[in-house]
Amino acid sequence: MGWAAPGEEADSRFPQYKPPTETHAPEGGIIASLEEKGESPLGLALGSNSHKKSERPETYGRKGITGYGKKMIRSGAALLQRTYGRRRLSFLTLTLPPIPGDEMRILAERWGELTRQLLQYLGRRLKRAGLPTHVLAVSECQPQRAAAGLLNCLHIHAVFVGWSNKEKDWAIKPLEIREWFLGAIGRLSGYHIPDAPCENLRAVWKSAEGYLGKYMSKGSEAAESLAQHHDWQFLPRQWWNMSSSLRKWIKKETYAGPVTGRFLEQVIDAYFSQDGEKFPGMLMAHHIELSGFPFLVGYSGRFSKRAREDVQQILKELVRAGNPDSLGG
Repeated sequence: MGWAAPGEEADSRFPQYKPPTETHAPEGGIIASLEEKGESPLGLALGSNSHKKSERPETYGRKGITGYGKKMIRSGAALLQRTYGRRRLSFLTLTLPPIPGDEMRILAERWGELTRQLLQYLGRRLKRAGLPTHVLAVSECQPQRAAAGLLNCLHIHAVFVGWSNKEKDWAIKPLEIREWFLGAIGRLSGYHIPDAPCENLRAVWKSAEGYLGKYMSKGSEAAESLAQHHDWQFLPRQWWNMSSSLRKWIKKETYAGPVTGRFLEQVIDAYFSQDGEKFPGMLMAHHIELSGFPFLVGYSGRFSKRAREDVQQILKELVRAGNPDSLGG
């Protein structure tokens, strides 16, 4: 997408990125420039301006991303790709350069704040370019580095709408992100890195959900491997994050409750009652064993695009009516 790692060729279908040859005063003034970098101008407020800390047990996060987190990330990636198309999506990977042990421990403790600032920075840049500000991110403990005991094994993978149809260009360039990320590492850990390759920014050619799913599956084993070499204090407790706008969007697109459950149950039963009728999508049945017999407790899966649109339209009407009995016997 106009940028390639050393030894790779950039995709010729997109405008090639050329580093700027001139410098200009920051757009919006000094204060806007500081805020974009995650810094704040001096003010009269007393006390800390940090975000609320979560009271969680010490072992929280040691198994990698939670089941709820996986569902949210998959849902967010699917919504972005379905709405804007995969060719407009940017897939960003940020890799940590070598960092000394003490500073790495501090950075791991503040990893949640690092990802929060990253989402904020990307959101502001996207808003300035007139693009959606939805961003989601997954952290990964890279297995090979973790197995070797390397402290800089943490990666961040993020997805957002990066292509501007209006400008016919990508809104955020790789070197911009590199400068911000290295600066954020210095502010949060105290270890300042003048320059180092740490970014990989490219288009999504297949599935954003699939890309992120691959990294979500690696978490716990790699984290345990690094902890055996060092300690859990060098690993974060938070493995995913997304912009508040995307969280609200997912919630809006999620249907739950007795009306939804009863309708989906009838849809599934209808397909199973028709010989030779294939379910439109993927469906898995889940059982538990009671007294030696399998007992059906539910289903999981996904509809095909056409079936999903039909189901969503019907559910909107049913949920608006709010009456499960409207489904009939």
